[in-house]
Amino acid sequence: MNINKISLLAILFIGSTNVFASAAKSKTKQVAPSGTHFIGGNFKLTDHNGKQVSSKTYAGKYLLVFFGFTRCPTVCPIGLSSIMGAMEKLGKQSKEIQPLFISVDSQGDTIKVVKDFVDGYGKPLIGLRGSEEEIHAVVKMYRGYFQKIKDPTSDNEDDYTMDHSSTIYLMDKKGEYLAHFSSDGGSSKLAKAIKAALEN
Repeated sequence: MNINKISLLAILFIGSTNVFASAAKSKTKQVAPSGTHFIGGNFKLTDHNGKQVSSKTYAGKYLLVFFGFTRCPTVCPIGLSSIMGAMEKLGKQSKEIQPLFISVDSQGDTIKVVKDFVDGYGKPLIGLRGSEEEIHAVVKMYRGYFQKIKDPTSDNEDDYTMDHSSTIYLMDKKGEYLAHFSSDGGSSKLAKAIKAALEN
């Protein structure tokens, strides 16, 4: 292996490590992904209707990918409200886009729980879940972060919450990375950013 290849691998490793290390320092971060050309990939999960799906299921559509969990008190509702509001503001252009909510809580977010949750936001939002191993794999593909931690608001040792990154990812019709956005910027700002990314 030549020096250039060794240097590239070192840079990629350090960049990926920094994403996870910085995310671990505080609750629910906006992680700015490093190595954007390496974001995304093929996944196999279960949708909120119990159907086995993969990234290929949504081929031909742009994807808005957001990771979270159904009991999330603030970050996930804000992020999903921004996504659904942006979809409305995009009008006809929204028909080309499929928003996906991927649960990082494989223990608590059963198919029924995820279905009830996404139904509250309405179509076209699709909820996805998987085993802990499957979720770890897809989050890693997106250079994201999540960790199960004890719920600081409860005295019960068995109660937990999820610390997770809250970036919104825009993927093209081939499943390749286009852009990422903050989840707390509001629907108008998000719609404008999505439109700009699609028109570039």
